[in-house]
Amino acid sequence: WQVAADGNTAGSMYPDQSLYPSNSGPELARRINKTLERASQIENSEGGTKRDWFVPIVADAEAGFGGPLNCFEIMNAYIEAGAAAVHFEDQLAAEKKCGHLSGKVLIPNSAHLRNLNAGRLAADVCGVPTVINELGAMGYKFQFITLAGFHSLNFGMFELARKYKDRGMAAYSELQQAEFEAEKHGYTAVRHQREVGTGYFDLVTMAAAREKPSTIALTKSTEAKQFQENTQSVPGDSPSVRSQATINQPYARRIQHLNLFYRNFSGTPKDLQDRRVEITGPCDRKMVINALNSGAKTYMADFEDSTTPTWRNLIEGQKNLFDAIRGEISYQDPQTRKQYELNSKPAVLMVRPRGWHLPELHVKVDSEPMSGSIFDFDVYVFNNA
Repeated sequence: WQVAADGNTAGSMYPDQSLYPSNSGPELARRINKTLERASQIENSEGGTKRDWFVPIVADAEAGFGGPLNCFEIMNAYIEAGAAAVHFEDQLAAEKKCGHLSGKVLIPNSAHLRNLNAGRLAADVCGVPTVINELGAMGYKFQFITLAGFHSLNFGMFELARKYKDRGMAAYSELQQAEFEAEKHGYTAVRHQREVGTGYFDLVTMAAAREKPSTIALTKSTEAKQFQENTQSVPGDSPSVRSQATINQPYARRIQHLNLFYRNFSGTPKDLQDRRVEITGPCDRKMVINALNSGAKTYMADFEDSTTPTWRNLIEGQKNLFDAIRGEISYQDPQTRKQYELNSKPAVLMVRPRGWHLPELHVKVDSEPMSGSIFDFDVYVFNNA
């Protein structure tokens, strides 16, 4: 059902009537196994694999998308994709429907046996043993909810959107707080950069370069800075880090020498040391108020995150931050007439200017556009320092 709805290789949405390409299910099984493989690699890079990530995938081959030859081929494709078991329905493939819909046409037992034999033959050709009888003898029962993912994803996003409409960024802040609370139960996706393997590929980069390149992604990221307790992608005493430390000793001495020429700037302010719940967003007036009221620890006003970073948006954004810092910001929705104002305990405000490489065409120095980054910084400091 979910493959038909939003997981097929046609990239379209279908009802559960075998309308999508027959390779969609095997491709999804392959993607799932690749994701499990990456999770295993990430955990191993962080000090050793603690579990077997490759859980068995029980796949749905619909009614085989045809006759015995089609069943043979799709079974072969599922086995190559890493599926542990495949089930076939006894419907006529040309009229196949979801089991909960009307209009189904069943095939004779003899035809279904031919389809099952074809699938079993594909498994024999691939050298895959039969395990169903053994599992049944051990007392296993297969229970599944075909639409758990579909309903969970749709309802979760609907609730977030509904709450965001009513209460702004506070809705997303509460979602993140719930994620943090779930960490004690084994939830890991709070750190989304780590979850997809950024730290793992940093290690690959370091191994290839035989040093610590300046282009590694996670070390100085906002995620690495904000998650200071049990959140580093690679433990500091792991064998891989110790190995890199040995390689980098000559460079470490060079860095110490260069540090003699750097000023000893102040450390991170106390109110910015906990940035685990942080909101980043554009600087339009309503967004600024909602973000500061969200309950997040910090709000990073992002001039590069504007939907259209026009001169008007940038200047109005600076004015909005000017008013917010002084507690004088308010906004009335022109349609609903709802009034938005700052509460008594807003989030800590930070500002991220546009990138250094982006020109500000409205301001020129020696006939050349100045850096948008410098312009944003200068205007903000001029207004508020």
